[in-house]
Amino acid sequence: MVADKAVSSARVKAAYEVRRGNPFTRYHPADFEFGKAPIAITTEDTEVIETKENRLTVGPLEEGSRFTVTGFDPARDLAVRVTVEDQ
Repeated sequence: MVADKAVSSARVKAAYEVRRGNPFTRYHPADFEFGKAPIAITTEDTEVIETKENRLTVGPLEEGSRFTVTGFDPARDLAVRVTVEDQ
């Protein structure tokens, strides 16, 4: 994600898509956990504030800040929700 304007933080929630139901309610820590291998988080002009299971918070974010998350199972589709909080 690249920030277009100054925001205090970005909250990311991710889960693998499922055939039926909500992927976020069907998330299980055995799928993956932010902050644990093989998931890798890189940041540029921001920092990881918190990781917990399938939730990640980064900030502060300013124009040009970016973060990248890699290491997900390439054979599965990923559902992602990002919420930003303005300063």
